[in-house]
Amino acid sequence: MPLPRVPRQDILIWRYDSSGTYSVKSGYNLLACEFAVHDQDLDSSELQRFKSFYANLWSLSVPSKIKVMFWRLSKNYLPTNVNLSNRRLSVNPSCHLCVDAPETIYHIIECAFTKRICSNMGINYLTTSSEKNWVLWLATLFDPLNVHQRLFLVVSIRAIWSYRNNKLHNNTLQSEAELIRFIRVYIAELTSHGVSHAPSVAKTAVKWTPPPGNTIKFNFDASFDSLLQSSVSGVVAQNSDGLLMAAGTTPHRYVANPEMAEAFACEDALILAVDLGFNRIIIEGDALTVVNKVMAGTEERSLSRGIFQNISAMKASFVDLKFAHVNRSGNSPAHLLAKEGKNFSAPMVWIEKVVPTVEVAIQNDRWWVQRSD
Repeated sequence: MPLPRVPRQDILIWRYDSSGTYSVKSGYNLLACEFAVHDQDLDSSELQRFKSFYANLWSLSVPSKIKVMFWRLSKNYLPTNVNLSNRRLSVNPSCHLCVDAPETIYHIIECAFTKRICSNMGINYLTTSSEKNWVLWLATLFDPLNVHQRLFLVVSIRAIWSYRNNKLHNNTLQSEAELIRFIRVYIAELTSHGVSHAPSVAKTAVKWTPPPGNTIKFNFDASFDSLLQSSVSGVVAQNSDGLLMAAGTTPHRYVANPEMAEAFACEDALILAVDLGFNRIIIEGDALTVVNKVMAGTEERSLSRGIFQNISAMKASFVDLKFAHVNRSGNSPAHLLAKEGKNFSAPMVWIEKVVPTVEVAIQNDRWWVQRSD
């Protein structure tokens, strides 16, 4: 954990939540991950798929009851015939929809009836029970699908489970065609009310804009290596004509997460500005969380606390200092330099020049300059 340059009072920080404060939710999430790693014997790549599956599920724009039902499916909490039989209830373990196999949690997805309905929804998939973990089995099914297909899948499974329950408990008969029509109408209604959406569209590109007057703009970015727990900061300083004034890269070790990497890069931009003697500057980066925290100036309770305190202490070194956020498309030179910085083992500084790939990106960013034919 980086320490501030000026001594500050120590505080307790809960590292497993971005707020730095313990909550029952964050404690539960920690225990769930520990359970996944130890009790289910998952390696790091499998754990990432485990987390990714649930992140993709909860991010779907469908009513909570549908997501909760699919969550119950992933936990094997549904009262399938096999589950009821295992609890010594007198039931026929066969599937009520196809009558061809025992109704296990796997069979809900593998059932020929389910596959026919999903196929009519435009979702064709192959299933395999070779995965040692049921959630990873679902992740294998989920991963190749786009957001819209995942939405159709969870809504279809929820509708099929309701269809199955109505057939079993209410003796309600409904044709496959009627079920398919119900699913299509339901999804159309969700979409028309803005509850659901197709895969998100990329944000409109934002170009780099020159700073006013005698102000120098410092753009920062970071490349982060989660395996080595290291990062490289890239900083590019340009004047109001878009001309390069300076650039620098700084490697860092013991970097806990991407936010810390970006916070280091923001701090490195300020350090470079102080070293060069610029006192009217704009610090700009594409890490919205870091920019917001720096601008807010509130007490930070994350692992990056010491870095933000250093940034706060350096604010007094400037006559005019502003922080700004820009989309990645407007931060290309700093982004490229952060990647190029991996080739250097020590901090590097360039004055009015930089590595060729970054120089090309800087020239491309000078979009307001009239170019002769």
